[in-house]
Amino acid sequence: MANQGGFTLHCLALRVAKLDQFGATPADGGGVKSLYVTDKLNKLDFNPDLDAGPEVSNRAANGQLCQVFRLPDILKRLNISIEICTQDPELEAVLSAGTVLLSSGTPLPSMGTVTPSTATTGGILAAGTYSHKVTALSAYGEGLPSTATSQVTTGSTSTVTLNWAAVVGALGYKIYGRLSGSWGLIGTNTGNGNISFVDTGSITPGVSPPTVDTTGVAVNGYQYPKVGIDPQPNGVSVEAWTRTVLSPSGVQPVQAPYMRWVFPRMFLHKGNRTIDINPMATMMDGYAVENTAWGNGPNNDYPYDSTAVCQWIYDTVLPTPVLGGAQIPTQV
Repeated sequence: MANQGGFTLHCLALRVAKLDQFGATPADGGGVKSLYVTDKLNKLDFNPDLDAGPEVSNRAANGQLCQVFRLPDILKRLNISIEICTQDPELEAVLSAGTVLLSSGTPLPSMGTVTPSTATTGGILAAGTYSHKVTALSAYGEGLPSTATSQVTTGSTSTVTLNWAAVVGALGYKIYGRLSGSWGLIGTNTGNGNISFVDTGSITPGVSPPTVDTTGVAVNGYQYPKVGIDPQPNGVSVEAWTRTVLSPSGVQPVQAPYMRWVFPRMFLHKGNRTIDINPMATMMDGYAVENTAWGNGPNNDYPYDSTAVCQWIYDTVLPTPVLGGAQIPTQV
């Protein structure tokens, strides 16, 4: 047996999906997220495990070699090590089972009415109709957003100012804008007394507002699987996004900004697992095998077959996935 041709992959985003007993998705979450995406610093090490081909030789009567040939090596599996820079209970539970431990508290009251107003100077907002939402933050998480506002502006240097009443127990607020039906994060206020926000138009909207109130519940720990039980007998699929290699001129290639690496079936060994408070904080070892039942992936968005241990493509359709976890959607 020989090991050859290993490589290391640094990920901008990692998507992990639990598999069923046939190696396909979707799979029952069993109380734990079935699909999880993280952008924490992830490092994947790969080392092919090969079954060395036998060498056959024949000798003549005088003892000299007259024929020598060697059969090719056969790939048995791909040995894998995943390293994460900080402990991530939800990711660890999807990768190698175990239990996510939760804290519970009293959820924050609902957000009240957010009142918008506008000025014609001080910003870069063009004339139009702008919409915003605000959420309250607790020590555990984020509440549901307020009712969307609507504000008409004029000119080309406008701003929109938002005001709202303080939410009892809130530690801060997040502000989302700027078009109805397409709200993205544009600011965060710290402190319960900071109950206004001016949108000048200079911030590019980020992630969408939450759809679940987490102000009363938070992930705060992880419980190792019980001894003597195979924690993840069906394995997981892993997809990793990395930046496309720069061209000699230093410009990203036209076709795509990302490469998407797909490992349709991986098994992580809890026995070979290290937890530390230093980067890299958590490491799990395992191996990958080919998987003919993975289909088009957990989101039904991978257009190629997955009968190989590893594939990669330029990702022109779906850039880095949305962070967080969810049950795997039903495939069609």
